[in-house]
Amino acid sequence: MQRIYDVETPHDVLDYLIRDHEQIKELDAASHSHVASEKLLILPYDDTVFVGLYIESDIIDRLHKDNPFEYLHKGNLIDFFTALEGVSHFLYLTRSLQYERDVSLLELEIQAEVDKYIMAAFLLGKQYRGFVSHNLYDSLFNHSRYAHGLDYTGRKRYQDANRYAARYCRYLQHRFLRPPAQLGFMSELRRFYRLSHHQKLNRIRGLPAPRAGRP
Repeated sequence: MQRIYDVETPHDVLDYLIRDHEQIKELDAASHSHVASEKLLILPYDDTVFVGLYIESDIIDRLHKDNPFEYLHKGNLIDFFTALEGVSHFLYLTRSLQYERDVSLLELEIQAEVDKYIMAAFLLGKQYRGFVSHNLYDSLFNHSRYAHGLDYTGRKRYQDANRYAARYCRYLQHRFLRPPAQLGFMSELRRFYRLSHHQKLNRIRGLPAPRAGRP
């Protein structure tokens, strides 16, 4: 992702990775007995922010055995999305902290949804000689499932993020991911990545209205 967006961070996500379920429960008292399979932990303390990324150990083990960077398919797609969402959150947050830039939870979620689509599209394009199936868009945006136990605010945030990211990625698919290849794709991604919360929303709202039918 850092190469795609041309960004650098002094922090290696592996140094902040938490695999132990009991440890994340102890660190995040607000989670009580429920811990999602992926969670970015943010603990402010005075003028410091402690960050950790929890990804369920079984997910990491399965991805090691069935590497999506070698072959991304239906069997490892969900695990890939789960891990990638956490990495996306970590990179976006640490870069924002590096530049002392405020970031909203909705902004994090929108960028993570875009990152999942873009990374999967790049991998599928590489593995299938440039072909990116419509099923990718459908599986990510038209068949979304949300974790049990989410309150109204949390569920609405995920739904809004899915809706905004779906519209933006539909634009990307129409504009850049159809043959012949179009110039400006990377520039568009990098500009969008650097937009603030409100700038991202305004950029998406200003896109042409989606057409009926397939994306």
